[in-house]
Amino acid sequence: MKKTFNISDANSVLWNNLVQRALSNSDVVKFNILYNGKELSQFINGLKGTAKIEKSSNKFYSTGKVVKLILESCDAEFLSSLKKFGFWKNKFIEDPSFWKGDNELLASITHEDMVMVDMEYFRDIVENLNLYDLPDSI
Repeated sequence: MKKTFNISDANSVLWNNLVQRALSNSDVVKFNILYNGKELSQFINGLKGTAKIEKSSNKFYSTGKVVKLILESCDAEFLSSLKKFGFWKNKFIEDPSFWKGDNELLASITHEDMVMVDMEYFRDIVENLNLYDLPDSI
C-alpha cells in the first residue's frame, strides 16, 4: 500500500531517515528532467555511463522523461546530496524517486513538498504522520 504526506525543508531529519531506508532497499533512483540542456549533459557525462535518459513509465509523478541512475555506481558525494530534500527543488533534474525493480518505494514532488512511500518499507518511520491514500489509478 502506498501513501502520501507533506514534508518541508525544515523536516530534514525525516527526509534523511526516509532516504537512508530507501538507499538500503533500492537499486535505482530516477529524477524528472526539468531542463534538458548543458547542465543535464554535464551531469550525465560526469557519471560515466551509470545514468541514462528514458521515458517515464509508472513513476508516481512524471514530467515525461527521467534520468535513471544505478545506485551501486553512484559516488558518496552524490548519495549525500539525496539526503537534502530542498536541494532538488527547481534543479535541472528534480523529484527523486527510489526503485527496487519495478516498485517505486519512495517518491517526491519537490515543488509541492509531497512525498509518497510504500508502507511495506516505511511504516515505522511515517506512522505518526498525517498520511493520505493514493487514488487507485496510481
